[in-house]
Amino acid sequence: MMQVQIAPISSIDQYLREAAARRRRLMGKPARQQNSTRLPEAQPGGRYYDAHVTAWREWKEARPVGNLRRYIVGRCIELGANYAQIVGPSRRRSISDERQLLAWEIKTVVKPEISFVELGRIFGGRDHTTMMHAVSKIEAIKQREKANAG
Repeated sequence: MMQVQIAPISSIDQYLREAAARRRRLMGKPARQQNSTRLPEAQPGGRYYDAHVTAWREWKEARPVGNLRRYIVGRCIELGANYAQIVGPSRRRSISDERQLLAWEIKTVVKPEISFVELGRIFGGRDHTTMMHAVSKIEAIKQREKANAG
């Protein structure tokens, strides 16, 4: 069994001084660490970048996500929809139907080689299975319309 002695507190100031002294004694100042690694020196005529940063920037510029976003914005204007709602978290039927139609258009017409993961990222970070469902749902609707018409 541990015994603890409790000292009476005469004033708040005394208590705060004792707490500060206890903290300094227990915690102390941290030992100063020497940074042995040096940052690369700036290159004259431009900034210094590692090869991975340069490769990442080239990869980012080569991605057509910006073009797809422009396509979605243009289609939102044509459909009378709000872009923020289309890529937002809304689950309202009218919005999700338009979102599914746009996902189907992108996957089948605009850029068939796009992955469902990337398609989900374009539509507000949705899961790839959500995009798979959207495309298959619109495909089923199109097939049903074709069967009814023919």
